[in-house]
Amino acid sequence: MRAYAVPPEVVAQLPPQVWRYVNDAVDRVGMAVSVQFDVYTGAAVLWIALDDDNHIFGAAVTQIEEETATKERLLVIVAYGADDHERVSELMPRLDEYGRAEGCTRMRIYGRPGWQRRLPDFEVKAVIMDKEL
Repeated sequence: MRAYAVPPEVVAQLPPQVWRYVNDAVDRVGMAVSVQFDVYTGAAVLWIALDDDNHIFGAAVTQIEEETATKERLLVIVAYGADDHERVSELMPRLDEYGRAEGCTRMRIYGRPGWQRRLPDFEVKAVIMDKEL
């Protein structure tokens, strides 16, 4: 497995399945975010995960945020989708490397609770709760 950060000027050339992975992830969490806009403008990074046959099997979007109180830089995974979610752990070392290179001291994930089983190194820090009105 290999993971690559896609430069904003190349994003439009990617196959539609890449956005299917990202949009499915965003829709499942129910967060209204402007992921595609952020990727196209360079405010977020789109990552593609390729298998040994160079087929894209997943995509992730990351952003760097700064915590207001501590001024700590965080690498935030705002979306991740794949054909095989079991392989998410293979992507993490590449994202760790990127975050460190960008001066980040922590990584954060906005996602569903099920990710905690696949990513045991992460600690749940908050819960998002919804109620229909």
